[in-house]
Amino acid sequence: MIEGCIHTTVTRTVSDAFSSAGNNIDRLQLNPQYRYLRVTVNQKSALLVLGYTEEHQEGQIEIWYSDSGQVLRLQNGRVLGTLGLETDWLNVNYNPLPTWQEIVQHTPISYQRKHDQMPGYRYGILESLSISPIPAPTKSEIVPIPGKELRWYEEVNSNHPDLSLPSRYAVIETDGGYQVMYGDQCLSSRFCLSWQVWPAK
Repeated sequence: MIEGCIHTTVTRTVSDAFSSAGNNIDRLQLNPQYRYLRVTVNQKSALLVLGYTEEHQEGQIEIWYSDSGQVLRLQNGRVLGTLGLETDWLNVNYNPLPTWQEIVQHTPISYQRKHDQMPGYRYGILESLSISPIPAPTKSEIVPIPGKELRWYEEVNSNHPDLSLPSRYAVIETDGGYQVMYGDQCLSSRFCLSWQVWPAK
């Protein structure tokens, strides 16, 4: 019963949030009651709405939904799981998951990520990661954020840097610490996506 109620509520939330949807998401009149992500794949963008959050000792987990049912789970701006994409990551675990405060003050920082990948039934993929600051990239899917100074970071597989699929994050300093405003990541050699807090302000 509880799962059914959650599903109904999330479905209604997505429907309400996208009730004014048009062809160009950058021009949509958004419902200010909801939070959004602008997700881009293959130069095509869509909006996801925040369905709900889960409390976690390493940072709040955000569950984002598209109007066609895809799901993106983020924790501290990192992909924690997907559903309904061309490539899906499941059961993603970081050990340990550094905070952005730690990253800003002590880079490079090393940690591990373990996940399953579908399709292909790849289970228990273990990666040794390292994250470091980088200059602002000349090419990305980010929509400029007026008046904001962004810090950029790149996360690579430290065991195989030449073979890894790096992730990039754009972070701003806030009163409460740091917030990821943009990220891009390849979930496989053929499938990459980016996400950005929306609207870009």
